Amino acid sequence: MVLDGLFLESREEDKGVYGGKEMTYKFVGMQWFDPITKSYLGNGFANDGNVGHGVTTNSGNTWTFMGTIIDSKGELQKEEYHDVFT
Repeated sequence: MVLDGLFLESREEDKGVYGGKEMTYKFVGMQWFDPITKSYLGNGFANDGNVGHGVTTNSGNTWTFMGTIIDSKGELQKEEYHDVFT
């Protein structure tokens, strides 16, 4: 948590082969609660040029993320995933 606990910062680092090239993949993301839409908004940035934005909503024990990633070539990819907590 950063900025007096109002934002969640995440950082990831992974070494591997990406696109046929060995590299260290790094990611930084920020997530926060939007009281108007009652959802969690987030942005993420990676050292390969990818930029992502998404919205997480929750209903009961199911959290749903929907977002987009724009890669360094300007191509758009859609993401969606669901987490169910028991």
